[in-house]
Amino acid sequence: MATPELQSTVEASETGEFESVSCGKKFRKGLKDNLFTILTLIGVAGGFGIGFGVGTLNPTQEAITWIRMPGTIFIRLLQLTVLPVIAANIIVVMARMDLKENGKMGLATIGFVLGFDLLSGVVGVTIAALIKPGLSTTLRVNKTETLGKNDAPVTTSDVFSDLFLNIFADNIIGLAIYQTKTIRVWTYFPITNVTEAVQTRLESTDMIGLIFTSIAFGIASGAAKEHGKVFVDFFDSLGDVVLILMRWFLLYVLQSISTHEYKSTIHFYFPSSL
Repeated sequence: MATPELQSTVEASETGEFESVSCGKKFRKGLKDNLFTILTLIGVAGGFGIGFGVGTLNPTQEAITWIRMPGTIFIRLLQLTVLPVIAANIIVVMARMDLKENGKMGLATIGFVLGFDLLSGVVGVTIAALIKPGLSTTLRVNKTETLGKNDAPVTTSDVFSDLFLNIFADNIIGLAIYQTKTIRVWTYFPITNVTEAVQTRLESTDMIGLIFTSIAFGIASGAAKEHGKVFVDFFDSLGDVVLILMRWFLLYVLQSISTHEYKSTIHFYFPSSL
């Protein structure tokens, strides 16, 4: 029969072993849950280190191009998956929202998002006007962005006109390809001091039009009841499939962030290598 002292010693050892195992499991679980953040920090630190090291060797432009290639591919893969994820999730959420029960909450959410988007835009424009970023830099400027001899500055009316035209797009496929942009050109006949507005297409995703169209399709498919169920199920499945693709692409994040960081470091601290 064990004495009380021996029994307490055994219990203490068992408790300590149990706590050690429990701490090990918690550590492994925490490491697994935060693996993405840890790899991101490692990638950033490694990118800066490699950037400083490679920059001292004065690499050629061709070498820098291939150094940044993994990061460029990663960004392109993310851009490939972001668009269908946004559209699919907006359509599914709007279709399955009960306007009678959640109408006020939905309107409040949309108002909250739009309000903070507007606030962030105002803050960004204000700060840019105050600090004038890039004014004192000596980086090279793309000369093709300057006005041509026939071009004229656009007006505030043109900017707001483009905003509404992009919200109400005329091509559902074109949303992912281009935006509407107004430019002004000088008219030389019959009057030489008058500008004329010309609508062109800018090669960039029309995000505001995509969001509006997705909301409209989601509400319409929800109103269609059973007839719209197949439509909603398709986009629900599309969102799940694209999320799986995004998880696969995120496994590529360590190398891609590293290449972006040391490419940027080379460009910033060693401009003579360009």
